[in-house]
Amino acid sequence: MDNFPVYSTALFLHILGAIAFFIALAILYACVLGVRRAQTVQQIKLWTGAAAPAIRLIFPIAGVVILVAGIYMVVAAWGDRAQWAGVALIAFLLLMIASALLQGRRITMLGRQVADQPDNTPVTGALWTQAHDAVTWVGVNAAVAFAIGIVYLMTLKPDALGSVIALLIALIVGLAFGFLTQGRAAAAPALARE
Repeated sequence: MDNFPVYSTALFLHILGAIAFFIALAILYACVLGVRRAQTVQQIKLWTGAAAPAIRLIFPIAGVVILVAGIYMVVAAWGDRAQWAGVALIAFLLLMIASALLQGRRITMLGRQVADQPDNTPVTGALWTQAHDAVTWVGVNAAVAFAIGIVYLMTLKPDALGSVIALLIALIVGLAFGFLTQGRAAAAPALARE
């Protein structure tokens, strides 16, 4: 057991956790987009239901794997030389908290709100506005860009200042994309009569 590649195994688990985290982000992104395009309550139920496993299972499991493996690698091999690792750790914790509080909570609340409504109810008025929530849309775009920024840190390993600058640029790009593509929630779309 002395020859067991502990660091390599931790690196593998860390990468596997990152892949799972990006899969969860992709699921959440697709679900937020699906909710925004929904025209009936049934469609909102479908998309909020599809987001639930990513929010409840994949994000937390991937987060724990990323953190445990990442902290082990920093302690075992990098130590004080890894300024980027401290910034990445703080950034990842912020990303996990913001994703849970912004996107996760809002999508879950929307799913609960429509749970008792008839499936064929059109998405209009206040429900349409909630489905097109700007905070959720901008937040999911910012989360994706911020996560890519964290991967940048792990790949290029800049100093602390370079790490903070890289993450700020990623965050600004994500926020800008979210704001520019959010559309307006001024009026509900007209539904075709059957």
